[in-house]
Amino acid sequence: MNYQSKTLFDYATLRDFAGMGYKLTRIAEYVQPDPTKERKYTAKGEAGNAGKLARSLSRARNRVFELSYCNPWELFVTFTLDPTKYDRHDLGKFSKDLAQFIRHYRQRKGANVQYLLIPEPHKDGAWHMHGFLMGLPLDHLREFHGGERLPDKIRNRIAEGKRVFTWEPYARKFGFADIEVIENHEATAKYVTKYVTKETMNTAAELGAHIFYASQGLKGAQIVRRDILSDEIDNPDYQNEFVSVRWFPPDGREIAETYFDEVHPK
Repeated sequence: MNYQSKTLFDYATLRDFAGMGYKLTRIAEYVQPDPTKERKYTAKGEAGNAGKLARSLSRARNRVFELSYCNPWELFVTFTLDPTKYDRHDLGKFSKDLAQFIRHYRQRKGANVQYLLIPEPHKDGAWHMHGFLMGLPLDHLREFHGGERLPDKIRNRIAEGKRVFTWEPYARKFGFADIEVIENHEATAKYVTKYVTKETMNTAAELGAHIFYASQGLKGAQIVRRDILSDEIDNPDYQNEFVSVRWFPPDGREIAETYFDEVHPK
């Protein structure tokens, strides 16, 4: 390989997702322009802002997935706000008061409740949150039953045999809570990233708020190798012109490392 002339698939990182598996990501460090194609120019400010937003959105989604996948979440939650109890449009106050509520709950109940929550705006600009909890025992929750007055989507899930809960201390202070036990950790971790959107990022930025809220001390992925690869990744799980990604199981590090060029060890 000519290391002076980098190609699309020269460099990669291998990350350990806290014992859940390994992610091999091959990244384009440099792409030689194609002289046969017409170059298109965009205003510097417009291009810069669009590129910055795209990178920020990608980083936020990757971080949310990393925290979702690397931690043993137990509950998937949707937290809404009751307009008779709270200003549904004040995300800053909601996020601050919710974090304080969880801290106080830990102290009073001795339950080490941890969270990862992503805010989402309604069409009218009001906020609710989706995400994960762990450390909150099921006997601290109350299970909904089909005879209660509930939204149709919850009644339908109960009719399908799903167990759906509420967290009454939250409900008394803030509003409606919809909570389910996570059945498929990987699928739920992938699903939650759909809430990290350009609209949410722009709106949160205007308010000086965050794209997600998380407990301190959560586990994240660790880079175990960053190096030159000897070949393209076989059967990638995701690929475009800039990146290739392949997932390996928890015992798959040795296989993943066979893609690296041994002439250039880390």
